[in-house]
Formats: sequence, structure tokens, C-alpha cells
Amino acid sequence: MASCLAKLQADEACRHLIKARTESRLHQLIRERQSWPSGSLGTAYINFMEANHYSHTLFPNPDFFNNLQSEYDYINYRIWHYHDIFHVVCDMPTTRQGELGLLAFIACQTKHPGVMSILISDMSYLLINKHDQADTLKASQQLIRQASHLARQAKPLFPVPWEEWLPRNLRRIRADLRLERPINQSASRPRTPDETRGSLSQLDRHRFPLEQTDVGLFAGGN
Repeated sequence: MASCLAKLQADEACRHLIKARTESRLHQLIRERQSWPSGSLGTAYINFMEANHYSHTLFPNPDFFNNLQSEYDYINYRIWHYHDIFHVVCDMPTTRQGELGLLAFIACQTKHPGVMSILISDMSYLLINKHDQADTLKASQQLIRQASHLARQAKPLFPVPWEEWLPRNLRRIRADLRLERPINQSASRPRTPDETRGSLSQLDRHRFPLEQTDVGLFAGGN
């Protein structure tokens, strides 16, 4: 995690946020079903959650935040907490390829070892089974390349005050964060409930453990 912390602290806004350890209010706002304008991030996020059969109960409860003990814990908390917001602003589908693309994006922007471990594990599986998974492997490799390039040109997503940005126009947000680009979204259908449960089970097992060794994948991103 040391290289992840160093990467984030190189950005002034990230450094300030990690020091302040601001608690997210996203779960509270979603539970209250705030009314946001059409075309806003908040409306797009609610639609995303409903289309993918997700629930606000996936968010960590306040006790989780109150028990954070280190800077590393806070980084894990924030990346986990806003994972689906990143899906929306990056326009990444929740297909297997889309998840791999988003992991690549986060890995490039943060050097987070837990994210990179999941990415390596999933790509290793596809490579080992490349004869049976040839189309999936090719599509995943393409999206990972595109996502990695996007991550390097975009502004950091980690320090964005997402709760304050929920009423803002999503297109404007993407423009401000330099996230406007064409990415192949040919497999962007929402997951079925069974697929969603399987994916969340895997992420719950691996999502950003508190102790990880650094992995050198995508470490060269700026």
C-alpha cells in the first residue's frame, strides 16, 4: 500500500482528503431518495443502481467508518464506497469486461494493490482458459487498454466531493474530469440478479483487504 499512498499524496486534493478522513454521506442521500435534475449524476446513479439490482445497503455502515485505523484503511474505504459512482462517471458497464476496465482505471489512478490483485487474478483466469474465453479475453484486453489510457488523461477521481456533485449535470462532470471519450460499450447490458450476486460475492471476498503487497501492474500511470 505504500506506493498507493505515495501516488495519492502526490496530488494536493487527495493528500488533504486522506488527512481529513471525510466520511461519505452517499448512503444517507440514496436512502432519502433525494430528488435530482434529469441528466444529473444523482439521477444517473439511481438509475444505474436500479438497473443492476443493487441496494444502498451495500454501503459500509457508520461503524465501519468509525473503526478505520490508518490512512490505508481510509483509502480502502473510499475506493470501495464510490466504486459504482466510478462506473457511472466513466460510463463503464457492469459486464465482466466493464469491471476489468474499471479496475484498470482505478489501478492506474491509485496503484492500489488490492485492485491490481483482482485485475491480475481475473486476467490470469482468462489467459489460462483463452481457448474457451477467446472473445471475452479480446474484449477485456481492449477495454483495459482504453480504460488505462483514459485514467492517465483524466483528473483524479479519488478526491472528488461526490455528494456535492450529485445534482450536477453528468455530461459536464465528465468534461470537467476529462472523461469524454469513445469506449467500446458493445457489451453494456445490465447484469441479471444472479450475475450481480456472483460478482458482488467475489468483490466482497477481495475488495481491498487492509494488508496487501504492491503489484507492479499498470504502475507507470501518471
